[in-house]
Amino acid sequence: MEKFLADENKALFDQIKGDLSQFRPSIESVREAYEVLEIGEFNNEVWTELRDAGPAQIIAKYRHALDEELASTGVKHSVLKRVALNGTEEAVENLLSALHAAQRFAPRKSVNRDIYLDLSYVSIIDGKIAISDDDAELIKDEYCRVYIEDEEQFKMYSILIKARELYKNLAAMNQQYKYQWRTGFGFGVLDTFIGKRDSAEPTISGQAVANTAKFGALHRKQ
Repeated sequence: MEKFLADENKALFDQIKGDLSQFRPSIESVREAYEVLEIGEFNNEVWTELRDAGPAQIIAKYRHALDEELASTGVKHSVLKRVALNGTEEAVENLLSALHAAQRFAPRKSVNRDIYLDLSYVSIIDGKIAISDDDAELIKDEYCRVYIEDEEQFKMYSILIKARELYKNLAAMNQQYKYQWRTGFGFGVLDTFIGKRDSAEPTISGQAVANTAKFGALHRKQ
């Protein structure tokens, strides 16, 4: 069967996306350190290379540009060359320091989630620090969406759908007779899977769907 989307946690995605503001200062420091080198625009290609491959090629390009500029002046004496290049290695160290700080940075922990934005999803788009549409989709697929992918999962998901309809009927009766649910009568189990009590439109929780998918995968291994 073709997989289909069973649940999407939009609130979690908004929280992950919100982590971007915490990354901005450290990435801006990388931008500033790079621009001191004066070897080109700090764009997404440069940022991706620094982030994923490291600074070696960027630093080599910087030193090559310095050598070419120095050669164009006609200075050949080693002492004069050292004087001319004074401070250039400090610019390299500043870039390394800023990059390492950005790579080590992690968003502040929250009590209501354990998934946070990763630096690998941050891009430079039109000069701005942002999350691309493609990376947003990757984040949603990786952390916020649950798919039903095989017949075993679909069977279990269908049972949850039926349980939701049963719950809606029970909730309607509750409203009609003003009866307060008691977990002792067994309705607490439905609450665990279907969500808020007395809701007119209860929804299957993402955790329940995720557990369904995991159980289906476990069943296949057995």
